[in-house]
Amino acid sequence: MKPTSTAKYLISFLLVLFLGIHLGSSAQSKFLDKVNTLIDKGQYRNAIPLLEKQIIKDNKPVYNLRLAQCYQKIGNTDKAMENYETFMQSESLESKDAESYTALLILSGKPQVAKAYVEQYNLSSREISNQLLWIQKIEEELKKPAQFKVTGISINSEYSEASPMIYKKGMVLSADYNAAKSGSRYMDLYYTTLGSSPTQFKTPEMLKGNINSLYNDGAVTFERDRKMFFTRNSVFKGQKNLTKQGVLKLDIFGAELEDKVWTVNNDFPWNNKDYSTGHPTWSSREKRLYFVSDKPGGIGGTDIYYSDWNGKQWSEPKNMGDAVNTNQDEMFPYIAPDGTMFYSSKGRNTFGGLDFFMIKRDGNTGKWQDEAEHLGKEINSSGDDFGITFNKNMKSGYFTSNREGGKGADDIYFFQVDTMVKPTEAAPEEKKDEVAVEDNWLQLPVRVFDEETLKPLANADILLINTTTGERIETKSDSVGISSARLNKNETYKMTVQKSGYLTKSYDNIIPERSTKEVGLLQLTMNKVFTIRNIYYEYDKYELKEESKSIIQPIVQLMKDNTQIKIEISAHTDSRGSDSYNITLSQKRAKSVADYIVAQGIDAGRLSSLGYGEYRLLNKCKNEVPCSDAEHELNRRTEFKIVGITKREINYQR
Repeated sequence: MKPTSTAKYLISFLLVLFLGIHLGSSAQSKFLDKVNTLIDKGQYRNAIPLLEKQIIKDNKPVYNLRLAQCYQKIGNTDKAMENYETFMQSESLESKDAESYTALLILSGKPQVAKAYVEQYNLSSREISNQLLWIQKIEEELKKPAQFKVTGISINSEYSEASPMIYKKGMVLSADYNAAKSGSRYMDLYYTTLGSSPTQFKTPEMLKGNINSLYNDGAVTFERDRKMFFTRNSVFKGQKNLTKQGVLKLDIFGAELEDKVWTVNNDFPWNNKDYSTGHPTWSSREKRLYFVSDKPGGIGGTDIYYSDWNGKQWSEPKNMGDAVNTNQDEMFPYIAPDGTMFYSSKGRNTFGGLDFFMIKRDGNTGKWQDEAEHLGKEINSSGDDFGITFNKNMKSGYFTSNREGGKGADDIYFFQVDTMVKPTEAAPEEKKDEVAVEDNWLQLPVRVFDEETLKPLANADILLINTTTGERIETKSDSVGISSARLNKNETYKMTVQKSGYLTKSYDNIIPERSTKEVGLLQLTMNKVFTIRNIYYEYDKYELKEESKSIIQPIVQLMKDNTQIKIEISAHTDSRGSDSYNITLSQKRAKSVADYIVAQGIDAGRLSSLGYGEYRLLNKCKNEVPCSDAEHELNRRTEFKIVGITKREINYQR
């Protein structure tokens, strides 16, 4: 039976409809493959215009999700939030994207919104648990009395004023005042003198000389009155130095003053057009320049590094480590007159955006304390707070913020350290017959938890030893993992935390404070692997570079703390080069790491070293398979595996 004309029409219509759906789906799939490839390579800025153009043609929720991810990666929180919320109007977020969204809410100064979202959708993961702990810490910080009084200054305007640095009788700052003339939003360097009060300044004047370029200039530090280091967009002989991804990064330059004119005389030797180097701060005591960089091999985002000046050249940069740096951005370091480092971070318990933290160092040993401290409310807000500078007496200074209530995008604020903060409870009346004695003691709260499950660990043994007197304080964690020790706030302590079945952890130079010391312990199990990717060697060599030794130090400390474990060191390469060559090179590199650990006092009998070359790849990047540098980098790693455990009793005698 032949089909009727109506049937023929229906068949033709359905065929056209099917082909249209199939072709449309195929085109969408190809487009997403292209975008996903760019994202996998870290080329977020290249993916953004493609997605925005495609949304105009074909408004699919998945495009908004990818845009949100890209904007979040480049730090544009407003655009990221806007696209997440557009996506959520029609689709639900998968668990990993939900974690990114709640993290963004916290960074945007909306911790309670993040908490409500977690509870509404009953989210549960290690990352979510960390975020809830973050929110709890924020709530605790907000309950504390403010230590600062903050006031805007007279020169704030509808334009941006940022990165103040006290200089002579006023301050040097960055501002985009030229936007009124040229329409650009690039920052230039200005100087303004102090008026009748700490918040009153005269009209800023642009610095004279060739110090201001066509692009951004800012974030200065002074080695002396006539010599400064400052940050500038990567420009060489008037031409923009763009990265392979088309991004204009930052560089550090030096300049000197002569006859009221600033002359740029040299650039920092560790500048590189493929990553940023900026926000310098000079430490005259150490002859050391601290700065920020997103160079490969960091802990995450932008990290704080330092380089020493020996009178002729700068030393190779060293990372400040995880006491300062996190997997997010650390920016705008500043060495205060008393030697304390202040800086801004997104990666700790912030009220939103960048918050101020400080880290002190021991005056005798020169070692930095184990963990940075949050500066609390008033000076920190739900916006970005950065670029701080102190007066010599350390009782006041200036900083930048884009907090609500300002006059422009960024404004400069004056702050005073408030020494008149009232305690939460009234002190008891002093007896007339007794002599008042300064209370030098406080309770240090310690929280012990399982680092993988985040569950509290009860009955963990905690030992604190006074590094001056040798006094020993022993305590245990309670049912919720909390313990408290009465310590002298004018002394420093070494702390060791042990629990049966877990790896011991120790800390040097503990400074007593009221904020909780968080201690995460890892279960002691055979074949537990610790992977480190940032151990560097010169090309085609196996000798450890200096910067890699500090990265290995936590493993050295782990073995000192846990004398019952034996470790296998394995080095791995990517697939480039011959198989036999990679085996030999990796074996030499593994032995180089083992030799360094032995040199730090570890018994060689507790170590073995193996090189696997390219035989244990973590992805598809085998011989002849095209892969990006980032994909190859994933395979270049050094692993430390527990291969032996001898029983022993808990013993503090070390």
